[in-house]
Amino acid sequence: MIGINFFDKFLLTPAEYGKRRATIADVANHARHMADVIGDAAHIGLGTDMDGGLGREQIPVEITTSADLPRVADALSQAGFSDLDVNRIMGFSWRTFFENAYGDSTGHA
Repeated sequence: MIGINFFDKFLLTPAEYGKRRATIADVANHARHMADVIGDAAHIGLGTDMDGGLGREQIPVEITTSADLPRVADALSQAGFSDLDVNRIMGFSWRTFFENAYGDSTGHA
């Protein structure tokens, strides 16, 4: 699994970092780059670090709280990801990963 971190330093080019805030479009572009490098989106998921790893001023400008995360799905769709890949990135890939590693929700591997 590869988690998309929302730290703007990871989403912007070195020339852009510090000159502008990252956007949700930058998240989608980063996901596209990951998918191009690894060959698909089946192993990409959100890994925002919004649980205290980053400050509000270091994440995409349109994201205020986790309630804004559906906006990422919209940006992924606009970036050309299929509905299946959007669902994977937004959580299904992590669920599959953890079920494979630890068993499904019933505790069965």
